[in-house]
Amino acid sequence: MTPTPKPEWYSRKRLLIPSLLIVPPLGLYGAWKSNRPIWKKLIYTLAGLFGAFSILVILVASFADTSKYKRNRIAKATIKSESIAQAPIPNRIAKATIKSESIAQVPVPRNFEKLKSFQKKWADSVVKDWKGAYIVSTSISANGDSIYFQLSKAASKNNTNINEANQIGLQDDIDSATKRLFGAEFSDRPIVVALLLNKQQEQENIALAERAHKIQLQFSPWDGSHRSLVRYVKDNMNDPGSFDHVETRHVDKGKYIIVQMKYRGKNALGAKIIDMVTAKVDIDGNILSIVE
Repeated sequence: MTPTPKPEWYSRKRLLIPSLLIVPPLGLYGAWKSNRPIWKKLIYTLAGLFGAFSILVILVASFADTSKYKRNRIAKATIKSESIAQAPIPNRIAKATIKSESIAQVPVPRNFEKLKSFQKKWADSVVKDWKGAYIVSTSISANGDSIYFQLSKAASKNNTNINEANQIGLQDDIDSATKRLFGAEFSDRPIVVALLLNKQQEQENIALAERAHKIQLQFSPWDGSHRSLVRYVKDNMNDPGSFDHVETRHVDKGKYIIVQMKYRGKNALGAKIIDMVTAKVDIDGNILSIVE
């Protein structure tokens, strides 16, 4: 029995068509070498030419993109280096010189010494009028733009509204007097009057404010009731659910706080009545004793 000869690769369509798209020259060779009708050979030829053209386009496009990317990187690097080279170096010495020269050129007002003398006389007269009961001393800034008055210890204690009113009055007085004496000569140099609190009293004011804040935290922001006292009352009621807060008042006695609370609740007979309780509490809100 004679063996059947193995067919050539170009006789197999599954091998011929991919070769036309992947390796067009080899595919064209196989198409014309195979024993196929002429019209099929022409179709295969067109497919091979299309594959060759596609590969050529891809290669050209890839080369062009790579070249363009390299050119752009070189151009950007060149521009950056040129901009760095051309950037001006800040001349800090020149700026400092100009600034110092501009300060030196600020003219001193013609009547500046006269203004300072007037300010001192006016400030001293204010201190004299108060006789140490409210203002105890005064000082003036070197450039004459501020006049300070030192308040006494008593005047520095929780007198914010009074101090603000007096500061406004003194400010109006010096402004009017300066305008009367010098006209508009010092209109561009406003004078500020400031009242300085006594340092010791200022620290005491801070401590008092902190104490007041700590006491306020003991009370409910909703109805003003004292939290610890409400718990105490409810624990001693026949019907805690009937508790209804009416009002609470307190007085700071220094060593302790007196808290008085009025409330409604049911008594032992089930009748709802209004009652009142007064307690001593400490700064942390703990009940020290029941007064009533």
